[in-house]
Amino acid sequence: MYELFVLGELMSNDWHGYRLQEKLKHAAGPYRQISSGTIFPLLTRLERDQYIEIQGKELIGKRVRKVYRITETGRKHFYTLMKKPLKFNMDTDLVFMFKMAYSHFVNKEFQLACLEQYLEYLQNQLEYLRNETNIIEQKPITTMPKAQQNQLLKIFDHRIQLTLTGIEWVTSEIEQVSQLHSIN
Repeated sequence: MYELFVLGELMSNDWHGYRLQEKLKHAAGPYRQISSGTIFPLLTRLERDQYIEIQGKELIGKRVRKVYRITETGRKHFYTLMKKPLKFNMDTDLVFMFKMAYSHFVNKEFQLACLEQYLEYLQNQLEYLRNETNIIEQKPITTMPKAQQNQLLKIFDHRIQLTLTGIEWVTSEIEQVSQLHSIN
């Protein structure tokens, strides 16, 4: 997942590792810890696999930083990652966000495929949340205190509302991308 981010960032600009780490921290959000122990081994592996190369070095303060650029092999690998179907797991939202950030590098067909996969993910999540809500509502009062049941129902309702908003947004994006597709 972070591999997609690094290659996506290097598609437009050459960056040093510390700057990539900072950009990834901002992209991943405030609750994901992106340490040097995450980014620098990844950069080493990407360089070993010849997806990136050192373009030069930059002196920042008293530190010399390696500046990376993407190779042609790295560009091909980036497109392969972009075209891979979304996996439905704990990282689906973040991978989708990365793919949307770099969607201008792929054609409309793959943009639509990603949006439709994410829509499927959200619809599955909605179905799960509604099923769980029904189960909680049907539990006899003896198996769960009423206060706990009410609180769980509020939590599930919150998640349902977030998911419905996501579905609405993705559906709108699919329409917009489809219209662009038919124009081009």
